[in-house]
Amino acid sequence: MLVLTDGIDWDRFWIEQLFDVTTAIRRFELAYFWRSLATASDRQTVLRLRRAAETATRRHRAQADAELLRDMWIVATTNPH
Repeated sequence: MLVLTDGIDWDRFWIEQLFDVTTAIRRFELAYFWRSLATASDRQTVLRLRRAAETATRRHRAQADAELLRDMWIVATTNPH
């Protein structure tokens, strides 16, 4: 399974911390959201969404951040190129 993140270094650090203290086996890999999106959509859509994300007022809460990334993925991958 692939888990997308826009903060791959930060998320990798904390995921490693969590899995280091458990016996659980990590069954997913992390991938950088914007790079993955670039392979799934056209360049103009990705650039437009990235600018919108950078200028959006965000509270930086996990759920709100995840929902924003999900919504951007849906927009980018369901709109015709």
